[in-house]
Amino acid sequence: MKVKMNFLDFFIFISYGLAMMIPQDNPLRASDVRQHNEKMVLFLIYQAKRDGVSQSEVVQATGLKAPTVFRIFNHLEEDGLIEPLMSQPGLALKKGRRPVAYRVREDALFTFGVEFWVDCIALGVFNFAGELIYERSIELSADHYANEVTSKIITLIREVLKDLNLKTEKVLGIGVAAPGQVNVARREIVYYPRFMEMRNFPVADIMEEALGIPVFLHNNCSAIALSEYRYGGYRHGDALFTFLIRSGVNGAFVNQDKVYITSQSTTLETGHLPISLEGPKCVCGQNGCLQSYITLLNDRISNCEGPLLQCLEEPLKENDPASVAVIDEVAHYVFAAVKTIIRCFRPKAFLIVSSAPTVGERLSQAVARLREEQPGGFDFGVIEFFAHPYCTKTALRGASDLVVNAYFE
Repeated sequence: MKVKMNFLDFFIFISYGLAMMIPQDNPLRASDVRQHNEKMVLFLIYQAKRDGVSQSEVVQATGLKAPTVFRIFNHLEEDGLIEPLMSQPGLALKKGRRPVAYRVREDALFTFGVEFWVDCIALGVFNFAGELIYERSIELSADHYANEVTSKIITLIREVLKDLNLKTEKVLGIGVAAPGQVNVARREIVYYPRFMEMRNFPVADIMEEALGIPVFLHNNCSAIALSEYRYGGYRHGDALFTFLIRSGVNGAFVNQDKVYITSQSTTLETGHLPISLEGPKCVCGQNGCLQSYITLLNDRISNCEGPLLQCLEEPLKENDPASVAVIDEVAHYVFAAVKTIIRCFRPKAFLIVSSAPTVGERLSQAVARLREEQPGGFDFGVIEFFAHPYCTKTALRGASDLVVNAYFE
C-alpha cells in the first residue's frame, strides 16, 4: 500500500528546527519527542483511511525503530484512537496472528464544519475517518446583526450535540468558514458588509467561550478552495487558485496544500482587485473592483435575484445570445484579475466555483480562451482552467479540515 506523505517533511522540519533553536541547557524533553512521534504515526494511519497501514510500513515511511513504532501503536490503540483491521483484501491471516494493518477508530473523535454567509448557516459533523455523518442548515437574511448570527450558530451546534448525544470532549474542534475578509491570527471577521456590525468581529472567541470547544476560523472561499484542492481531482500541479462567485466575489490560493494568507494574517480579497480606478462604486467604498463590475452586469439583467449571475443558468443552456454576451463581458473582467494573479502567485490552475453550474463552466471556458489569445510576455507555462458548482458539503469538508490540520500540526 502506498502511504501519502503530505505532512512528513513538515514534522521532520519542525523537529530539526526545535532542536536547533532550543539552547543546549534546555533540551527537548522526552515527552515532547514522544508526542511528536505519536502524532506523526497517527497522521499516517489517518491518511490511510479504511485501507489501514501496517507497523512495518510506518517504520519504512518514518525511519523510526520498529520497537518504537510497536509501542506507539499499542499506546494509540489503548487510547481508543486506532483499531486493527480484522480482514484485508488479498491477505490470509494465520491463526492467532495479529492483523498487520490498523486504521483510525471512526468514533474516537469528531470534527464540526460550519459555513455561513448571507443566505444560510450550514453545519456538518465528520467522524475521525473524515466521513460526513450529519448535515443540517438553517436559512438567514441580510438584516441580521453579527451577534445574532453567532448566537444562531452556537444554538445550532448545541442542538446537534444533543441530537447526536455527543459530549464536547469527543469533539476535536469546530472549523468555521466565514464570509468576508478574515484575520486568521486574531480569529476575527475583518469585514462583511451584509451583516450589521460585522467588522473586526471576534466570532471564534465568542463561540469558543460559549461552547468550550476549540474553534478554527478561516474565510469560506479558503475552506472551499482547500477542499477542492484536496478532493476535487483537478490537475492543479499543487498550485490552485479558486474564484468563488456567489453573493459576492472572492478568491483563495492553495499552494502545496497550504492556504495563502497575507503578511498581516488576513485572507485574500480577490473580489476587490482593482480592474479600473474609474470603474463603478463598490460596497467596499472603492471604485472599479472586480466585484463591482460583475455586480453591475448582474443588476442590468431583469429579474435577476439571488447569487450573482444565477439567472443566466437556464438561458445559457439554450445558448441565448444576450446571456452569452454577458458571460463574455464578465470573462473580460475576470481575465483582468487572472493576469494580475498570475504575475503575483504563478498558480498552475484556476477553478471557478459558482452557484450555477453552466454559468461557471461557460465563464471558465471564456477566460481560458482569453488566456490563449493573450498569453502575455512572460513564460508562465501551461495553465489549466476548471469549473465546479458550489456544494455545501465541499465547504463543510474544508472547514472540518481546518480542525484536522491544527490537530496534526
